[in-house]
Amino acid sequence: MAMRFTAPNPDEEAPWRSSILEISSTIGAEFFHSLVRHLAKAFGAYCVYIGELTPAPRSRILTLEVYLDGEYSQNFEFDPAGTAAGEVIGDSTRVYPRYVQAHSSSDPALKKMKAEGFIGIPLISSQGRALGLIALIYQQPLADGTQPKFMLGPLAARAAAELERKQSEQAIRESEQRYRAFIATNIDAMFRIECEGPIDTTATEDEQIKAMYMYGYVAECNEAAAEIEGVSSP
Repeated sequence: MAMRFTAPNPDEEAPWRSSILEISSTIGAEFFHSLVRHLAKAFGAYCVYIGELTPAPRSRILTLEVYLDGEYSQNFEFDPAGTAAGEVIGDSTRVYPRYVQAHSSSDPALKKMKAEGFIGIPLISSQGRALGLIALIYQQPLADGTQPKFMLGPLAARAAAELERKQSEQAIRESEQRYRAFIATNIDAMFRIECEGPIDTTATEDEQIKAMYMYGYVAECNEAAAEIEGVSSP
């Protein structure tokens, strides 16, 4: 039986507004967790997932949250090439009212879910970079997918911002880990000095060195530096 979406009446708008408020009050992973559940219930989807696109050259879609058949489900990943999700990413919203598996023969998840209808909304960064997508999957044909398509716009923008923030924080952590690994394993003595007050960089070199000895302290060093100083560890 086909699913038909119509404009919500006043009695139906209150629960949806409540859902929006609940979703909007969350951030990060909690936002994604709340979003998939509310979207599945609001639009009667069999499955809702948020997928993140991994960097080239081996681009994959990794799900961050999956809400399947009324409960949270295990995350999965797949190659976006030849899939409906792949057509969505970096392009525009796609609605497949029926026969979505014919458009996504390479997507094992849709086959396993016995998917019929599909709505995909791309997640785009503030610089226009493809980040991933929100996908709504149905086991019945869709008579009208326009309602969720247009109502999801603001939530997709928020999801893109949260995903962009997640990736930025992850990049910083990875950069710090690489930096610390490089310092820790370097055979040369390396240390970082912090000063209790500013050093006048217009002063002579000797004056700056004198000021560092007066106001500076070793905030961090590696194993090689600790060994030279005769201490057991950095």
